[in-house]
Amino acid sequence: IGGHGLDHHRLADVDADTVRREVDASVDFLDRIGAAGPRVFAYPDGAHDERVSTLVRDAGFEIAFTVEAAGVTPATSPLAVPRLFARGDGEIPHPLLGAFS
Repeated sequence: IGGHGLDHHRLADVDADTVRREVDASVDFLDRIGAAGPRVFAYPDGAHDERVSTLVRDAGFEIAFTVEAAGVTPATSPLAVPRLFARGDGEIPHPLLGAFS
């Protein structure tokens, strides 16, 4: 279980106070439910920049996911880990996911 913000704002598009509120709400939620293990965050819509990544890290998250279709290498930042984007509306956004439909 990881954080994803409170109101699903594209964090790269909002001011620092809004990012902090979104990230802090995730921390509060994870604390309330007793989530253990590394703190993981998924940027809403994958939207992040260095400012957002820094605020996410400063809140205690160790890993954060984007929605970039790329491989993970030793040089991949733990605060910008690519992953396949899977939507819940039946649309298959990446050819590799077609194998599972």
